Amino acid sequence: MNIPLRIVEEEKTDEYVRLQNRRDYFKEKHDEALEAARKASRTLYSVTVRRQHSYGDLLPNGFVIEISNAAKKCLSANRKVEHVEAILFVVENDIKRLEECV
Repeated sequence: MNIPLRIVEEEKTDEYVRLQNRRDYFKEKHDEALEAARKASRTLYSVTVRRQHSYGDLLPNGFVIEISNAAKKCLSANRKVEHVEAILFVVENDIKRLEECV
């Protein structure tokens, strides 16, 4: 990890390293959340598009419930991605602010 000289001179290395580690942690969580969202999206797509051809215009109740559950999982996964992105944005801003203030 490259620590800017200004931060070392101001003795803020501990805070900088802590923020860098936090950013790395949340980048990993972001990747995991994105993968979960992709999986949920693929599931929703497969439930709605591929199976709809077998039923035609009339949809049985079980099929509607399956679509609803897949949509809930997809929305939940997307909310998690947005949550992690918000945290990551704050951490990156803290790093920028630390680099600029020192």
